[in-house]
Amino acid sequence: MLSRLPARMAAVPAGLSFAYCASCRRPAPKVTAIDIERAGHKFVELPDGRKLEYVVCGDPDGVPVVFTHGYLSSCRASEARAELCRKNGIKWIAVSQPGFGLSDVYPDFRQRPLTDWPQDVLAVLDHEQIDKVHLMGTSAGCVHAAALAYYLPRSRVGNVLVNTPTCPEDVLGGDTGMAIRFKLMKFVFKIPYLADFVADRLAAMDCKARISAAPDCKRAILRGEKEFPELTADALACMDHSVSFTYRGIVDNLDTIVKPLPFSLQKLQELVETGSAIGITTAPDDTTNPPFMQEWFHRQIPDNFERMLRFLLNGKDDHPAASFIVE
Repeated sequence: MLSRLPARMAAVPAGLSFAYCASCRRPAPKVTAIDIERAGHKFVELPDGRKLEYVVCGDPDGVPVVFTHGYLSSCRASEARAELCRKNGIKWIAVSQPGFGLSDVYPDFRQRPLTDWPQDVLAVLDHEQIDKVHLMGTSAGCVHAAALAYYLPRSRVGNVLVNTPTCPEDVLGGDTGMAIRFKLMKFVFKIPYLADFVADRLAAMDCKARISAAPDCKRAILRGEKEFPELTADALACMDHSVSFTYRGIVDNLDTIVKPLPFSLQKLQELVETGSAIGITTAPDDTTNPPFMQEWFHRQIPDNFERMLRFLLNGKDDHPAASFIVE
């Protein structure tokens, strides 16, 4: 879709092109409690008046895991995911980032700072009366999971798992293995009005057409539809839900994945010293968050993946300092 934009816009006089782009820059409507309840989800109202959408599913008495979704996704969880969590004794808590799904955006087209995320999630945990949690993030959600691990009180953080993480642009070099189409998309989203136009068009597209901007995602969806049809349908539904109310999340969350991290990842090593396990998964064929990004994460946090693997397979952390055991 992005590759066709320049040709289309070239056929329109510059003034009209700008006017059309400007018309796409519109504030998101205010989310109501009825909107969220109609979707079958929960919400918490934050001190600044924003509503934050979230889902709790799986085993109500299970081990709490806070999941942070990637870009262009949301908290939505299908019955297939809920059943998987029930079988494995997991209480799944997923929160839609502001502007995605039915979580309110910040006012006045303001970029969302990553440092606000821990307080947002803490409001959900307090509302649900959940004390200690494991943290999990995927893709762009990994920096959010890392922010939670860094800023939440140490006593409330269990193990941390990040799946194929992205990294801020200040650490990127030349050829990083990122798909050209995805590089172009990130560049366009930095340009006011043009970013709104592209985001508006992306939100209007069919989900499968939208993910064609990321070749690795397209391959994963095609494979997943054959091997894990229910969970793949769940992932697509999450993506559709992410832009069902507004496109603004695509634009207003950009700083969280391109700006330098406001904290030191290396400090997370302190979690390991006090009993937490940190796992970082990689995917060699990822062209959205290519291996370069995953390796950068590894260099910042020497993970103890073997221990994380034992925890995931056995439901038990046998580290002498660990205080979070799954019985």
